[in-house]
Amino acid sequence: MVATMRTSPRKCFIYLSIVTAVLVFLTYTLLELYSPFGPTPTMELSRGKSISIPGEGRANPGELNVASLVNQPNVTSSLFGRTNVSFPVEQYPAEFNIRKKSLRFYQAKISKVPFRMRQKILAEVPDEAHRMAMAAIVSSLGRDKFMALATNLQERMYVTFLKKVGYQKRLPTVINIGAKKAGTTALGLYLRSHPQVASSLGNEVHYFDWNYDRGISYYRSKMAYSREGQEVFEKTPRYFITADVPRRIRDDVSPDVKLILSVRDPVQRAVSDFHHEQELYSRVNNKARETGRPPRRTRGPEIASTFEATVLRENGEINTESELVQIGMYVEHLKRWLKYFPLSQIIVIDGDQMTKTPLQIMKTVENFLGLDPYFTEDHFQYSELHHVYCLALPEPKCKFSSPHKIPKPVLSDELRKKMYDFYRPYSQELMKLLNQTFPWAEL
Repeated sequence: MVATMRTSPRKCFIYLSIVTAVLVFLTYTLLELYSPFGPTPTMELSRGKSISIPGEGRANPGELNVASLVNQPNVTSSLFGRTNVSFPVEQYPAEFNIRKKSLRFYQAKISKVPFRMRQKILAEVPDEAHRMAMAAIVSSLGRDKFMALATNLQERMYVTFLKKVGYQKRLPTVINIGAKKAGTTALGLYLRSHPQVASSLGNEVHYFDWNYDRGISYYRSKMAYSREGQEVFEKTPRYFITADVPRRIRDDVSPDVKLILSVRDPVQRAVSDFHHEQELYSRVNNKARETGRPPRRTRGPEIASTFEATVLRENGEINTESELVQIGMYVEHLKRWLKYFPLSQIIVIDGDQMTKTPLQIMKTVENFLGLDPYFTEDHFQYSELHHVYCLALPEPKCKFSSPHKIPKPVLSDELRKKMYDFYRPYSQELMKLLNQTFPWAEL
């Protein structure tokens, strides 16, 4: 009786182990057959004592050597259900049939898929680059092994495979240097939609004027991932009037970089800039009051309580010390840029025309940058509500001013005439220098 009592637990343990092993085997087999990812990719992998990723130390002893994975020329695996797909890691299969769950894994960067990677990194990657990198990772390492990696290892591997499929962060090849309140936001919205253009992250980088001490690595980090051959676009309108920026761009980016300058009626530009700064100052300081913080001024031009007090001196003459006035003296700033870049590398567009005929302007920009023809009338749709042209394709997007709480300044006839008289010589000199005409230069 005692012997039986001693052996029963052992037998039970054996029986339980056998049953568990059978269940594990059946579960694994079913997952292999019916998982949306299909069987785990099989390939010859070199074994190492650690995962080795460029720039990363040793981790996870006994796992795979990633340096050998990224150099695999071809991978054959059953990634998409029961259909075998064979492709090099540098090439993403354009046509395939996979289930919705698998599709989410490859296509939806911001989704319920439990990536350990920070969403900030995923947000910087174009959709196509993400799909290519994830297909290559799953082909080389396998989905489960990748998903089990620690956050820093996932991110390092992801960036490594982005480079493997041809995507990395590059310095700009095209910079929209200004001018402020002259249609640069609309230009950026339209140009970023071109399939041959990658852009900086966010609206304006302000590297060469406000953040230059942070170094070129910081600047590069502010660009989205791009493939070789794409134009990389950056926009910061304040560059145009900042003295050291032309030299810095030439020395730190390239003497061959292409520059886009947008100009408009200088009087209307000044009015728009003043109104913008009023609204911005009001929002910033309302928020400061709500949080109990002291009021502060913005980093834009200094403005007085009224537009007239900002642009005129006490004796009634135009205040040429005011930044609001200086920006509209376009030719003076352009002369400084021409000391560092030839005119053949600078295109000057009329921001007022951008609001009326965006297709014509974007065709001109396409030709200047050597891009394939892309924009058509179908890409632009006029918004009666906001009185601007919105982007209709590839997806609807619109840039318009938020509702104004402060009325726009109204100029007296005397002040308007005085300002146009002041700007006329500068505008006419600009037309002569560029061999272009601007309707507002004759006002």
